[in-house]
Parts: sequence; structure tokens; C-alpha cells
Amino acid sequence: MEVTIGKDAPKAPDPMKTADTQYKYSKKTAQDNLNMNSLNRSGPFGASTFQRDANGNPTGINTSLNAGLQSGANSIIGALGSQAGLLPTSAFNPNVDASGIRSAYQDNAMMAAQPEWARQDKQNEIRLSERGIPIGSEVWRDNANQVGETRNQYMRGAANDSYIAGANEEQRQYGNQLNEYQLPGQMAGQNLGLLNSINGLTPQAQQTTASATAPNYTDLVNNKYNADMANYQNKQSGIGQLVGTGLGLLTAPMTGGLSLGAAGGGLGSSLLGMGARKLFNDGSPQDASNSKFNLNNLY
Repeated sequence: MEVTIGKDAPKAPDPMKTADTQYKYSKKTAQDNLNMNSLNRSGPFGASTFQRDANGNPTGINTSLNAGLQSGANSIIGALGSQAGLLPTSAFNPNVDASGIRSAYQDNAMMAAQPEWARQDKQNEIRLSERGIPIGSEVWRDNANQVGETRNQYMRGAANDSYIAGANEEQRQYGNQLNEYQLPGQMAGQNLGLLNSINGLTPQAQQTTASATAPNYTDLVNNKYNADMANYQNKQSGIGQLVGTGLGLLTAPMTGGLSLGAAGGGLGSSLLGMGARKLFNDGSPQDASNSKFNLNNLY
């Protein structure tokens, strides 16, 4: 009959089961941290509360205003929607034209000058006639040239004035068209700014600093396994030493040593002898030589 010496070695932990258990501990700790840190808030302007799933884990935030602020926010949102319909759908492309202003300036300048020029021409004719200067003479032509140069300077001044007036008109038209183009966006921006200001009055639900740490289950399992294995190996080492001693004593008759059947009961009837018989399943000192022992079963 063959026997096994000592207890079985401790079984190594299953890495998949260990990892799965560690994940469950870590997940539970993470959920606890979320639940501890997710705090609802309320104030005179409104409230901010967490949405939670069946396990109490936060999944979102609800923000609500008090009745007065909510009514104002609804009005702004309505105005914003209407304003959005007025937003331009193409790039800014101004169309300015000041030709009418320029023509009007020149026409007014001519209308103002012509009566005066007619009066000046009549006076020149009288003055030249009194001096006896015939029409078409050199003196007459010089006088006419002087009058023409003066009038040309006047016309150049009027043209310059009309150009400046036209440029000013084009700038005015450009500015008006740009303001008209930008106005819907500016109004929408102001409405959004008002909404943002109202939203800023609402207290925001927030995370606090509470923290819990998951147990290191993996290390605990591995450390226990290592301790159990070390204990098992120590016991196996002691059993091996005992077996070696017993084998030496039992084989003494073959080597000139002690006999199991020594006087006074001898070693065979001693505690060691009985232990050896039991160890080898031999039943009596005389059949010790017939004992069977499987060394493979020691460890």
C-alpha cells in the first residue's frame, strides 16, 4: 500500500478570478467616490442637481432657475430666435454710389457762379468800351484770359469739393450698410450674453475632495499564497528529515547497526519503531524488510 507524506501543496490563485475580483473592488470604490463627491447645490437664483442611475452614480446635471429669472430667460430666448432669422446669409458686399452727390455739388457751384459771372462780363464790356478797346483786340483777349483762368480755378475748387463730398457720402453709405449687416449678429450676441449672465447666477453642482481607495486584493491573494507555500515547504522539509532518520535506523541490521527487535522491546516497540512501521504500513517489526515506500509521494 502506498501513502502520501504531508498535506497537499496550496493551490495557486487563478489569475483571471483574481483580476475579476480586483476589478469589482476597484469599480465599487470608483462608484463610492462618485457618489460621495457629487453634491447638489441650491441658492436664491436656482438649483443644480445631479442626475443619477439606479445605482446612484451621477450621469448628468440638471440646472434650474427661479421663476423670475426663468421668465426673463424665456423672453430672451424668444428674441434670440427672432433675431436669428435676420442674420445675413452671405458675405458683406457693400454697394456705395456718390455720383449724385458729386453732380449736385458741381451743379450748385455753377448755379451760384453764373449770375455773378454774367454781371462781371457786363461790367468788363462797359469798362473796355469806355477805354476804347475794341472787341477781339489783344487787350480784350488778355482780359478774357484772366477772367477765364479765375473761373477755371473756381471750377477746379468746386470739383475738389464735390469729390470730397462724394467720398464722405460713400463712407457714410458704407458705414450704414455695415451696421445694418452686423446689427442682427450684435443683437444676437447681446442676447446670448444676457443668457450667459443669467446662467452664471445659478449655483453649479460640483465635485468635492472626498476619496476612498480600493483594497489591493491581488497583492493580498498573492501574499497569502506565498505564505501558505512557504509554510508547506517548511513542513515538507521537516518530514523529509524525519523519514531520513527512520530509514537509517530501520536498515541498521543490514549495516551492523541496531535491530528493530532489540532487548526489552527494542526499537521496534518504541515510539520511533511504531512510527516507522506505521509510516511504511508494515504492521510488525519482522516484516519491515517487506515494506513498500514510494519516494515519489514525499512531495
